[in-house]
Amino acid sequence: AATSLGMIGDAACVSALLGRADDWDPDVRVAVARSLASFAPGERSSKRIVAYLEDAEAPVRASAARSAGDLRLTAASDRLIVKLLDWDEDVRASVAYALGRLEATEAVGPLADIVVSDASAQVRTEAARSLGRIGDRAAVPALQKAMEDWSAEVGAECARALELIGGAGQ
Repeated sequence: AATSLGMIGDAACVSALLGRADDWDPDVRVAVARSLASFAPGERSSKRIVAYLEDAEAPVRASAARSAGDLRLTAASDRLIVKLLDWDEDVRASVAYALGRLEATEAVGPLADIVVSDASAQVRTEAARSLGRIGDRAAVPALQKAMEDWSAEVGAECARALELIGGAGQ
């Protein structure tokens, strides 16, 4: 039902979604987080998405991170940066995505660390993509180092990021 409310796209559905926000079922909370991203960010929905970043269930945290990025919730950037250290790789990848969507320059250092050190190729790839979106030259050394990653996808994304930043030849 929460997914259907998001597809309707009527702002009146936000109250109905928020009414299900504390559901015991994590799948419902995931659907609420995703559906809230279909609407212009309001104070209540933004607070709920940010609160979901602390949910006990990893899929809820991941959905909240993606929604925060899609809605450009810049107020969430500090909490998102902390979540780059989440134990779940899908959460870390979603957080990296969100920080890129936010063009969060304060996340360049943490994302640069992640692009060269995270255990997950998925997370390193998303961190490289986000560094390219942010476009800060401070990321160039880490992206150059990560181009030698064992994962071809990570290396290719680093090359694209360097092109966007203008540091490919550095």
